[in-house]
Amino acid sequence: MANRSVQLYLYADLPGIGWRYCRAAFGANKNLKPHVLLRPDGTEELQTEADYYLSYRSGGHKMWENVGNNPSGAIRALEKKRTGLAYIAAGGSVLGNENRVPAQRTNLSGAIDEWLEIIKEKFSGDSYGVKKLVLDEFLHSYGKRTKPKYVEDIQRVDALRFINTYLKEQENSDRTRWNKFLHLRQFLSEYNHNVFMKGDAPKYGRRDPEAYTDEQVAAFFSKCDTVQFVLFSVLYSCGLRLGEVQTLRWSDINLKERFIHIDERPEYGWKPKKWHVRDIPISQELAASLLRLKENSKCPLVFHTRTGKPIYQMLEMCKRIARRAGIPREEAWLHKWRATYCVELLREGVDLPSIQAMMGHKDMETTARYCAPMKKTALRDRLDKVNSFNLKSNGLMPGNGAAADD
Repeated sequence: MANRSVQLYLYADLPGIGWRYCRAAFGANKNLKPHVLLRPDGTEELQTEADYYLSYRSGGHKMWENVGNNPSGAIRALEKKRTGLAYIAAGGSVLGNENRVPAQRTNLSGAIDEWLEIIKEKFSGDSYGVKKLVLDEFLHSYGKRTKPKYVEDIQRVDALRFINTYLKEQENSDRTRWNKFLHLRQFLSEYNHNVFMKGDAPKYGRRDPEAYTDEQVAAFFSKCDTVQFVLFSVLYSCGLRLGEVQTLRWSDINLKERFIHIDERPEYGWKPKKWHVRDIPISQELAASLLRLKENSKCPLVFHTRTGKPIYQMLEMCKRIARRAGIPREEAWLHKWRATYCVELLREGVDLPSIQAMMGHKDMETTARYCAPMKKTALRDRLDKVNSFNLKSNGLMPGNGAAADD
């Protein structure tokens, strides 16, 4: 009799232990906890990059079957495998190739439309736009070759060619290729066709967040017009993400109590993640600037185009101003204002839990990464003082009676 026991595991690289198969975690209601595994000591751990595996016995051997990274796809695969083994245990048999019923195939175009519709309902407009871009690029990477008609027609070599050749030709960074690898793998896993294997993900070096220097900030704002000054003041003084400032409405700003509320903005198709919902305090100076801007505004959006739509070219605007300010184009990007805001809070001694709340970070580890730029400058300043002391003690600095070199 066939063994009907099928278990769901996550294959993950555990800190201090190494690669292990760990049982997937389920809640009290027997619902799967997405991407959460049980460590050997029984504690739970979130592992968003780990793949799900089915474990069962067949012919006396223990089998491991990769079912992708998507939690809902993993549950479907688990139920399907249990049903199949139960059928065999009840006296059914596996059909020979000559009698096998053709497997149902999934139309690729319809699958993409269906998946993107789900993404649109579950996540923000930014997530929808990014995932749509990745799938459009993937299809475009086929070039003159015949594009697949069904999801099941996608081959591993096609996916690897997209990640490792096409995206490099488009000058995507290693980090960007890694992100797009995850989006494509998520789509394929949704339809139980994850063609990727362990080690296929692009490797990239994780860099510490970078912040603008005080000199760069002063130079940048000296080249802004009135509206640009307020826009980048909001980015610099509040640490907003791109989508948060693009869809910022006057109704989100309480000028009397001086805070900005971040929450869903359905009329613009924008929805934050649950830990991004928050209130951010603003300074008196920024509140006054916003009030002056509001007095001349007839649009519900704080920052908008002439037709009243969100500004989608903020990055290009940032780079143009940076060029006028003498800041290299490659050193100017929008997220850097958010990093600068976080570093400024750390410099002023604001505690990490408060910064985590204002930044809308999911965990403290993410917030702690922003300590790196501050530590670098603090170490530099400390070394300057040490070097100054050494020069004085060795009689090499002017003003201490030492003779200057000719």
